[in-house]
Amino acid sequence: MNRIGFVIAAILAIFVAFSWADKDEVNCDFHAHLVYEDLGCEAVRAPGSACPVQYKCNFVAKNDTCTFRGRHVPVGESLTEDETYAACTVGCRCTSTNKFTCAILDCPEWLGVPVKFGCYRKYEVGQCCSAGQNCPTESTPPFECKVDGGIHVEGERYYPKDTCLECVCEKGFEGKHVAPFCKKHVCAAQVRHTQDVLNHCAPYYGGTIASKTALCCPDEWICPSEDDKVVPPNPDVDANSDLTCTFGTKSLKLGERIQTSFKRFYDQKTQHAECECKVPPLLICRDVPAVQANTTADAKMD
Repeated sequence: MNRIGFVIAAILAIFVAFSWADKDEVNCDFHAHLVYEDLGCEAVRAPGSACPVQYKCNFVAKNDTCTFRGRHVPVGESLTEDETYAACTVGCRCTSTNKFTCAILDCPEWLGVPVKFGCYRKYEVGQCCSAGQNCPTESTPPFECKVDGGIHVEGERYYPKDTCLECVCEKGFEGKHVAPFCKKHVCAAQVRHTQDVLNHCAPYYGGTIASKTALCCPDEWICPSEDDKVVPPNPDVDANSDLTCTFGTKSLKLGERIQTSFKRFYDQKTQHAECECKVPPLLICRDVPAVQANTTADAKMD
């Protein structure tokens, strides 16, 4: 290959690399990768794969410790507010039961504290509660951020479409969702759902299996049940893959699926869900219509 050929090849390689980087940045949020980042798991990639194909996670707590994002926190020690405040959780202390106990956070907006006339609440990136109020006037209008076809004003919190980002409109924003304007959601799953994580339960995300939305912090966690039913595996997945997921004490191969039902936390209504081994080691659960669930073959898990 001559020198020109090498230059062209190099340019193409750079183009492809950037294309994959963009693809990774956008598409991975559709496949529930945020929960693994939140749990402090190590990403494992395969050649040519835009997103990690699996994660290596350490959920087990050592004696006299609690596990948080891959590290062991000794009993009696607390997490910093920077680690949990974005998830509206503070004062998290490791107890002798290997679980965290946290203080109850009360934001002014949750308690019905009124906003001054002509003002609105303002927020800061990575903070749960509002940080005061903005009171614009005709002579001092607020800075505006144009996002996804809409407009947000200075200090307003918003969530860019198809991402797991939480952003705040601030002066200097030029249309790019990067720091200091944005930050990934903080789920704090090992604080809020310690036992679910330790028991290898599965993160559940509202919305049907076919819906194309970013899967960020799980709405709930589904644990194994005697009513779990095995359904045909995903035909689009490599049946020869040696990747596996853990659900309770069970092991499922990549693409294997179950259907189950559970009581939703917020209203105790029965919700049907389908869980699949997509990105090990956890299953990923989405809604499944009741009609589809009722017509599924009654094949319970061994």
